[in-house]
Amino acid sequence: INEVFRRRLDVLNSERLRRLAEVQSNQGHCLEDVLGAFVEPALAVAQDDAGGAGFVRVLARAYAEHNEQLRKFLHDNYGPTLRQFILAFGNLLPHLDKQELYWRLDIVSGALTYAMADFGMIKRRGTTEQQHRELSSSHLIKFAAAGLRAT
Repeated sequence: INEVFRRRLDVLNSERLRRLAEVQSNQGHCLEDVLGAFVEPALAVAQDDAGGAGFVRVLARAYAEHNEQLRKFLHDNYGPTLRQFILAFGNLLPHLDKQELYWRLDIVSGALTYAMADFGMIKRRGTTEQQHRELSSSHLIKFAAAGLRAT
C-alpha cells in the first residue's frame, strides 16, 4: 500500500514544491498563489485518467479509518513538504498562532480531499474535466483564503 501511495504522492509533492518555489520567487506573491501551489497539483492528480480518482478515494478512506501505519508513512515521507507550506502560509498569516494555523490548514486539507474525490453534491453539467478542475480549484482557493484570513 505504501508503494501505491509513494507512486502518486512523490509526483504530487514534487510538483507542489516546484510550484511553491516558483510562487515564492515572485516578491509580490499572495495567499491565493500559495494555495494554488498546494491545491492545483492535487486536483490534477485526482483527474488523472490512469486511476487518479480511485487513488484519492483510497487516500480518503485511509484517513477516515485512522490507519496509524499509513499516517506514520505519510508523515515521515511527506511531512517535510507540508512543513514548507506551513511556513509559507505562516509568513502570509502572521495574525494566526501556530495552533490556529494548523487547525485551519487541517480543515483546508479536508476540503481539498473532498474536492479531489469529487464527492460534491452539486452536479456540474456541461463542463469538461478540465473546466471542472479549474472551477473546483478557483472556488476552493477563494473559500480557503477567506477561512485562513478570518480573525
